[in-house]
Amino acid sequence: MINMPERYEVNQEIKLKNLILKEFKPIEKKKIREYVKSVTLKYVINDEEIPSVEDERYIFTVIQYFEFEISDIKKAGFLANLYQEAIKSPCVLRFYDNSKEVYSLALKRLNQNDRNEIVVTDTVMTEIFDLSISSSVKREVEETLDYSKILNRTNKVNFYSEIFIKNYILKNQKYYQKSRNILESLIWYDRNKMNDIFEKFKNLVMYKEKMKSTIRNSEKIEINKKIREIISELDKY
Repeated sequence: MINMPERYEVNQEIKLKNLILKEFKPIEKKKIREYVKSVTLKYVINDEEIPSVEDERYIFTVIQYFEFEISDIKKAGFLANLYQEAIKSPCVLRFYDNSKEVYSLALKRLNQNDRNEIVVTDTVMTEIFDLSISSSVKREVEETLDYSKILNRTNKVNFYSEIFIKNYILKNQKYYQKSRNILESLIWYDRNKMNDIFEKFKNLVMYKEKMKSTIRNSEKIEINKKIREIISELDKY
């Protein structure tokens, strides 16, 4: 995250041996040793200015921000999948090599059969950016990660969900021309609207991707109909 209050700053270096968890497979452990140069826990939101949530679905008492220095930005996807599953709390992971950077986020909930385990329901990685060159897309992502710009502070679930969903929309904004209208709207104060938009956007992405591999005209017509319906619903926001 960006422009975090000083009270959340930790800057704790994580030893490599502590990153190699016992549940990881041997090949995963080998790749971690090859890919990861250093990891720092930069920030932890751990107070109640943004209230925690503990219920049947979530235990959100902290939100963490980690920075991974890695050998090659192309390895970020593998590491993001591994550590978003391993880190139980909601977190933002920033990966960078000597010239590029990328961010990873994931929505998580409790495993209904074992409250000590989490289930990752959705993930998103931003575009890969140059460290030294700014761009409009990079600035948009940085704005969504800016602590001062996050609107929904009713609790940590909503706070993190806003960051995640905005980044999901940014990553897939090519599928909906009015994405900017949603990002700049006030729906983020309303968790129900926020979740509704996310579900619609996910379906829109799914149908747009499905269209690429569809051959039969009858199927294309049906998919186009569903796409138009979703866009019509999104337009209402």
